[in-house]
Amino acid sequence: MPKIVSETIIHKKKIDRHLEYIDNRIKEFEVALDKADKEEEKELLESKIKLQQDRRKKYETLDTELKNSNDTQISLTDKDSRALMLTNNVSGVGYAVQAASDSKHKLLVHSHIGASTDKRELSTAALTVQELLQLDSFNTLSDAGYTSGDQLQACKYSGICTYSSPMPSTSPNSNSIPLAEFHYINDGDYYICPCGEQMTTTGKWRNRPNYRSKVYKTSACVDCSIREKCNRKK
Repeated sequence: MPKIVSETIIHKKKIDRHLEYIDNRIKEFEVALDKADKEEEKELLESKIKLQQDRRKKYETLDTELKNSNDTQISLTDKDSRALMLTNNVSGVGYAVQAASDSKHKLLVHSHIGASTDKRELSTAALTVQELLQLDSFNTLSDAGYTSGDQLQACKYSGICTYSSPMPSTSPNSNSIPLAEFHYINDGDYYICPCGEQMTTTGKWRNRPNYRSKVYKTSACVDCSIREKCNRKK
């Protein structure tokens, strides 16, 4: 199923496609103009060339605006709207509204229009709330869409304790085992996999952009009966 995105949303690939199409049309009209004999035919081709040249200027302007925006897409109707993923292969135009509420008083503390996904929005909302309420430290609760190493690390550096659901499996197999089935044992620093095997780590940290991670594994994976269903992101 193809992606469905409104023409009101412009991104770099779309601009490049339009510019390439326009340049090809201009070349076609110029070739035809060189071969044209009748004055009326020449005038028609010249008007078509002028039209395509004007269209090219339009997309060149959009390209400049996109570069200056430091964003990956811009909307021609509303600067806050974005092309959002609705299902696996279908996207539509909408708003990625982010909101933070106070769990004690059930009051809305902060809201803003975010990017096209939630993945890079946790620290923005949390740090804004921290500044608004003048808090040294507090806890946040968010769903799996906000679970990103760099975002969790940014919150940690500011004294914010994050509670976030683990990301779902990245395996293309829809029947793959979710990350929640791997239980972490803090006293010993290891995981217990769904088959009851102990997954250990060498203790070596891998440096990622803005955060660190460790790899946990077990030799039992080699002969595991459900290996094909296992989560690749463990």
